[in-house]
Amino acid sequence: MKSTKFTRSTIESLVRSGQPCTLKDTLEKGLRVKVGIKRCVFQYEKRIAGSKGAAVTFTIGPFPTYSIEEARQEARRLATLCEKGIDPRTKEREVTAQEISLETAIDLFLEAKQGLRKRVLYGYKNNFRNYVPTAWYCKKLSEITAEMIAAQFRAIHSQAPAICWEYLKLMHNLWNTCSVMFYDEEGQPILGENPAIRARQLLNSTFRDKQISA
Repeated sequence: MKSTKFTRSTIESLVRSGQPCTLKDTLEKGLRVKVGIKRCVFQYEKRIAGSKGAAVTFTIGPFPTYSIEEARQEARRLATLCEKGIDPRTKEREVTAQEISLETAIDLFLEAKQGLRKRVLYGYKNNFRNYVPTAWYCKKLSEITAEMIAAQFRAIHSQAPAICWEYLKLMHNLWNTCSVMFYDEEGQPILGENPAIRARQLLNSTFRDKQISA
């Protein structure tokens, strides 16, 4: 792997060549740029202090969206965390989990389910579109409570008794799918308990003749 002091002209010439390659920056140790056929991405590589594993590669972002100086600044930030024994990936997941909106969660859910049959995916999309209130989409996932889920279940039940059970299962599945994407440093899910479980408990007292399973 070749090394040179990154300049805009150097990277642009590599992109124009169309030849995939990786180049290291001599100014910021661990920073490199990976040039592909269609895109060019800044990466940073460093071992996390105290860990027994090998060096970890972090993706910073594409060039020229990230300038060389911005990539170097991010590399220095990552280096500081690694030297303190902090895995930057864990910290970023914590922040993301706290800020993730329901709309983003649904996108992540559907992306994770891409291996399923098209008919099943279509059913998921259709139920999200028709039975999850639009006003929920901008809310943080952590703000969706058991009471909200139960109230919406009752609203759907009044119009489509068969669909409400699928809705409850889908909300349960959505939370479980997203919760395993975000862990804290102790390996515990950041999103906490699935509110659909509590919603099921609330609904069992109302619909005793129905089996609510998710």
